[in-house]
Amino acid sequence: MLVVYTNNVAVITNALDDADIPNVAVAHPGFSIIMRGGTILATRPKDRPAKLAPRTSFGTSADGRYLYILVVDGRQLNYSHGADMVDLTDIMERYGAYNAANLDGGSSSELVINGQIINTPVAGGKYGLRDMSTFWVVKA
Repeated sequence: MLVVYTNNVAVITNALDDADIPNVAVAHPGFSIIMRGGTILATRPKDRPAKLAPRTSFGTSADGRYLYILVVDGRQLNYSHGADMVDLTDIMERYGAYNAANLDGGSSSELVINGQIINTPVAGGKYGLRDMSTFWVVKA
């Protein structure tokens, strides 16, 4: 899960201690941790092709000061097939993440900056948008 504490330090973790809960500003569960402490945890199965799909990933710097947000488009012929967990890890590492988690994917992978959708989301296998039940707002 991604946890941002009240002192603005972000971490990727599997669990929180009860003592930490009062200091949590926000937390969001993820599907899997793909990089921890600079060590890549994501693997690509040898017996089947990579599962490419739209993906959303968050990462943090080693000191927790920087938050990396990655959205990869996918399922769009002649544009983007998507990414698998190894692809996500490679990109996050390239940009400086020390810890990273896969959050979600598919039609919920949408990135908006200053009110503009900057990626090309896919909804229900068709180009377009869908209602979002969960989203993050980051003010810098």
